[in-house]
Amino acid sequence: MRSKNDYLDMMGIQRWRANAITDETLGVVGFSSWLLVNTQTNQLSAVLHLEANTSHFEQTEIDQLLDTMLAAVHLKRGTLLQNDEAMSANLLRIIMGEALARHLLNETSTSFESLQAKNAERLNSPEPALVVHHPNVLLTNPKLKRSAWENLKILRNQLLS
Repeated sequence: MRSKNDYLDMMGIQRWRANAITDETLGVVGFSSWLLVNTQTNQLSAVLHLEANTSHFEQTEIDQLLDTMLAAVHLKRGTLLQNDEAMSANLLRIIMGEALARHLLNETSTSFESLQAKNAERLNSPEPALVVHHPNVLLTNPKLKRSAWENLKILRNQLLS
């Protein structure tokens, strides 16, 4: 029986290693990148960049909320990617986490709210991206769930178009 790594090797995909960025205010921030699969069509639909959990919440709580959010727009996590693979994928990027969003979008002095305000504009660009609060922020501040749901509806509409 072949292992998951054997299949990755056969497809020419290197095994996952931790990705990290350096943020001026937060220092080194880890993140992971996942291919997202549409559960209705079984097609690759997007890449998720998820900032590492630095909160007091258990990773299982964050994973449960993340998977529930994705399921609401008919997505699920697929293959875990390395940084260079994730950045070269020609798919919509969903970025969860403030430091990660500022870094990946080269907008280091911009507030998170400003990054989110540009979502509609960014989705129509050659490299579409959607900035969403990290699940641990939503667990800490449930009032932000409404904003997250609005962003997920934008994502759903983008994937349906």
